[in-house]
Amino acid sequence: MKMCLYLYLIMIFSNTVVGAAKPPEDTSRLYILQDVENKEWCGYDTLAQWQSKVDKLAGADTAFVDFKDSHPIVVQYTQQDREGGDLLNDTGLLVSLTRITNASPDDARKEEHFSLRAGHLVSDRLTMRSLSSGSRTLQKGAWFPTLPIMTTLSSFPFVHLLDRRNDIRSHGSVCLPY
Repeated sequence: MKMCLYLYLIMIFSNTVVGAAKPPEDTSRLYILQDVENKEWCGYDTLAQWQSKVDKLAGADTAFVDFKDSHPIVVQYTQQDREGGDLLNDTGLLVSLTRITNASPDDARKEEHFSLRAGHLVSDRLTMRSLSSGSRTLQKGAWFPTLPIMTTLSSFPFVHLLDRRNDIRSHGSVCLPY
């Protein structure tokens, strides 16, 4: 049984990559979670509230959205495929993207870099590594999913929660059906 974990970190209106571990200075972070059982997306004001829900909903889709001056600047989206163990990590700008895909069963890691050319992100560098050792390899038998590259806010399924950011801040959380 395969499980894919898709992690999208998209930089919006920025020229530098910002780590996902903590929000950049002078920003605020919104924590988002998909509740599949109740068919709703929920936004949380604090990491503690969000984490307690994530712990109860194994395999839930999650996101962080960092805001600066009320504008989203970073979206980190993790999409859990309930079937299997691969990991996709997208880190990018509007002009470039680095995608890291882990295939656990095959001990393989694919690192791909994309650059903007003629309005489209085009792959311009590919590196294969062993997951266990981190060393370069020529692993050719590993299966990696073909996934879209999200480059706009409207691409994300929880975009409607971003309009409720002030309600989330004042009430601690808001959930909206999908």
